[in-house]
Amino acid sequence: MPPAIEGILTFCSNGTEPCTGTVTVINAGDVLTPAQMATLKFDPATGFVGNATFNYTATDNSGNISNTANYTIPVAASVNGETPPLVDNINAQPVNNSSGPTAIPALQASDLDGTIDNYTVLTLPGCWQMVF
Repeated sequence: MPPAIEGILTFCSNGTEPCTGTVTVINAGDVLTPAQMATLKFDPATGFVGNATFNYTATDNSGNISNTANYTIPVAASVNGETPPLVDNINAQPVNNSSGPTAIPALQASDLDGTIDNYTVLTLPGCWQMVF
């Protein structure tokens, strides 16, 4: 879980939104249902700026445990009182290297107090990853 210096992660005990159960602080090792996970909230600590991060896994109905994934919550100070947009990390499905040009998922972002105007591609796959 993010250290308390970064903020507090909570969920609704009965998995409802808005919460009609108890707002519960999450501790490392807590097991939550998918409904409870859908009610996650993060309250950044006053003055914290940076990335609050935690790791998680999923367990299926047969008891199989997934890989470990990272969850990053960027916390920004706002100069003008507006929240900056947030871009989503995208993990595309595997592409066969003999398929030729293949459609991939679109870039994604959200803006809580506005709309996305444009995207800027900052890097490209390395030469060794591209075939011309």
